[in-house]
Amino acid sequence: MKAIFLVAKNEFNRIVRNPIAVVFGVLILVFATVYAMGCSASLPSIHFEEHDFIFFYMGIGNFYWMLSVFFAFFSMCVGIVSVADEQSSNSFRVLFAKPLYRRDIIIGKFLGIGTFLLIALALAIALISSLVILVYGGPESVSELVWRLGAFTFVSSLSCSVTLGLVMLLGIMLSKEEALVVSLAYISFSWLTQTNLIPQSFRDLIVIIPVDLFVKASCVRGNDLFTLTLPFDRWLGNALPYIVLLLAEAIILVLIDCVLFARKEG
Repeated sequence: MKAIFLVAKNEFNRIVRNPIAVVFGVLILVFATVYAMGCSASLPSIHFEEHDFIFFYMGIGNFYWMLSVFFAFFSMCVGIVSVADEQSSNSFRVLFAKPLYRRDIIIGKFLGIGTFLLIALALAIALISSLVILVYGGPESVSELVWRLGAFTFVSSLSCSVTLGLVMLLGIMLSKEEALVVSLAYISFSWLTQTNLIPQSFRDLIVIIPVDLFVKASCVRGNDLFTLTLPFDRWLGNALPYIVLLLAEAIILVLIDCVLFARKEG
């Protein structure tokens, strides 16, 4: 466990100092500013719904999908840098010189990057939500806001973890360039393509697609997490099976990563 913690800590520090993280942070600031400006112009002009409904459904609910897509691409980038880039430059040889198991390296890297993504996601959501509150005003129930934003952060971070595990798998199996192309194709197709475009013969596999699990965990019968007519406890009861599946997929991918990495570098 100590070895895994040390690798995770080192990976976390590497990602924090990586230029990709800096660019990501700047993009989040720009997006948050533009989004808040849009909310300040549009939300006050809506008078046919109650304040809290507008705040949650339109103020908060309108950015969660875009932010999730953005973090999916970011997870891809840091996954490529962490595994494929290091393999192409033989940076792993430095770790192999130390008394570390191959699985400790993969698990440590996954936990380090996953922790960074969770913190970055929480900060991004907190920033955007704070700006919406600043320009439009907050909800009557602070606890409702905390529960729903916390749930969104957790579910989205699980989705990022699955993406990260898959990209690390591609980075182990393929060259850096091949892993980048395949990862980009996967992210673009899964997040930006409508489900009805998937061939009928593959429709039964939709249930295991991470993006579909994320959507099903976020929405219940067309009502998403930020629809106040959907009580939080009812959302949680419906979303729990999909959350468990997302967690299971992330764990399975990491285990596969460990096995393949040990065989390739053994």
